[in-house]
Amino acid sequence: MRSAANRRLTPLAVAIAVPALSALSVASQASAATIYACVNKRTGVARVFTHKPRCRRNETRLLWNTPGPAGRNGANGKNGATGKTGQAGKNGTNGTNGTNGAVNGYSAGKPEFTEFTGKEAVIVTRSLPAGSYILTAKTVVSATASAVPIRAAAVCVLLDGGLAPLDSAGWNTGLVEDSGKLIGETTLSLAAAVTLKATTFVSLACSDLSPQEHELKIGAAFSQIVAVQTALNS
Repeated sequence: MRSAANRRLTPLAVAIAVPALSALSVASQASAATIYACVNKRTGVARVFTHKPRCRRNETRLLWNTPGPAGRNGANGKNGATGKTGQAGKNGTNGTNGTNGAVNGYSAGKPEFTEFTGKEAVIVTRSLPAGSYILTAKTVVSATASAVPIRAAAVCVLLDGGLAPLDSAGWNTGLVEDSGKLIGETTLSLAAAVTLKATTFVSLACSDLSPQEHELKIGAAFSQIVAVQTALNS
């Protein structure tokens, strides 16, 4: 008769012994990722390894630390409360009125040379209907003489109806020699805002202010008047 200690393990004893050996192996081999065992198919005796063993023909190989089944998904969280509606923004301020817009445009030009030596002469004229206007005028004043010393001087005036001066520009300079002649030249620009109550002629007139000597000749060319009508001049 064999003693009780040498008796074969029953299937239940094998089932209990193997987990016990596994626990012991895990405790002693903490660094092992997987625990292996070769279990005798007849006696249930297990040989434990920290590496994958080659079991005998009468043994079954077991291993631990395999991934378990995935757990169930947790319940969805509740939706957060809706935020409060923000306050309405203030209305923007009204934009400023635009500048006076143009209504009509008028112009007159005289490119040829108009002499005004020793006198005053109307260079160019334009008729304008009643209304408000921005006026601009431009002319090239030039002078020639036969001897030195000599100076040339002139003044040009933008006139309202030939009477009231709206703007003026002057020229006074010594003439210089060029190709055997004494010459001088400049461009005069004038501008004004005017409101006309009736149809009116606006004019550009120039006067000679030079000393009358040495056969000086003075005049204007490439002259023009431009009138832009506006809704209102402010």
